[in-house]
Order: sequence, then structure tokens, then C-alpha cells
Amino acid sequence: MEPPSKALAHLTGDDYERGLLGYLRKLFHFLEADFDFKEVPPTQQSELRFTNGSTLVVIRSEWEGPLVALDRAQNPRDANYGALPLWAIMTVRDSPNLYSESMPMIDKFVKWAEVMPKCASDILRGDFSIEPEVDRLLAERKAAGEEWERRLHLDSAISRASEAFQRQDYETVVRHLVPLIDQLPRAQAAKLEYAKKQLANRVPATD
Repeated sequence: MEPPSKALAHLTGDDYERGLLGYLRKLFHFLEADFDFKEVPPTQQSELRFTNGSTLVVIRSEWEGPLVALDRAQNPRDANYGALPLWAIMTVRDSPNLYSESMPMIDKFVKWAEVMPKCASDILRGDFSIEPEVDRLLAERKAAGEEWERRLHLDSAISRASEAFQRQDYETVVRHLVPLIDQLPRAQAAKLEYAKKQLANRVPATD
């Protein structure tokens, strides 16, 4: 099959969405042929769902990119997205990604379909023993993402406070740095204390 970036290039709007779902049905047909899956009603318009009684497979295209995830068919931990993303299973098992950054994001579906039968065959047959390892990986990635966001927010506040400090706009310095006081490097903490002192020493204007 041609990758979806080429096979569906002539489609737009609703036609593209319907075309993509049809394409994905063919691409992941091995779920029905080799693992006894049946397609079940989706929870939203732009997705496919399959189950064989033990395992749920969610296949969806979102603005962030392709999603393929697995979960338990009965009492899934994440009925919407699937608790076990295929990329995380591949990472835990050191499976080849087969995907390069130069390829269109939508073509990742093709590469994942190639890897899935070998990489996740146990889960597709109801063996979820890999679950704790995937959970640890996801928790580590989440913590790393939260730390990155924290650092980004801190760096932005420090940059704005430094610009304000040069202008002797001490109110702005305090406004940006006080909420992050426990995270400030020593130099920035010193700037904050200096700015607070300058504000405290100001003589109120008199009529």
C-alpha cells in the first residue's frame, strides 16, 4: 500500500476523514485475520476500535499525530485513549521505530502496523504482563515533561524580570519572581530582594 500521505493526497475535508478510516481498516486488517479482532463502534468520529474479547485496540488520527494504543477489553484503564500506547510498548521492548522525522507524520501508521504484530502480539492475545514496565516509562516521560514545562516557565519569568530590573521597574520584577521564589537561582533571588527593598524605601508622593 502507498503511505497515506500519497494515497489520500487527493482528498480533503470529510472525504479525507472517510478515506483515512478506510485506509486504516485495510492497514490493520491483520487484527481481524490473525488475532480474531472485530471492529466495534467508535467513541468519536475519527477513530477505529477493535476488540477480541481480551484486548481493545484504539486507532485514531489527532492534531498531535497518529495514535495507536491498547488496553483491556473488559474494564479498560483508559477507555478513551487506551492505557498502553504502541510507541511506549515499542520503547520498552526496544523495537525498531522504522520512522524518520523527514516522513509525513500520518505515515507513522504504516510503520506502526508493520511492528505491531511482533512487538505487541502477547498483548493482542490478552497477556498484559508488560503493563508495569509501560506504566513506569509513561510516568518517567510525564515527569520529564512537567520538569521541562517548569523550567520553561521559570526561564521566561527570569528573562522578563531581568529586563524589568534593567529598567528599574521593580514592581514588575517582584510580580514575576515572587510566585517562583522557592525555585530561583541565587542571583535571581538577590535581584528579588533588592527590588523589594527598593519598593519598600520609596517615599510616597505627597500632594
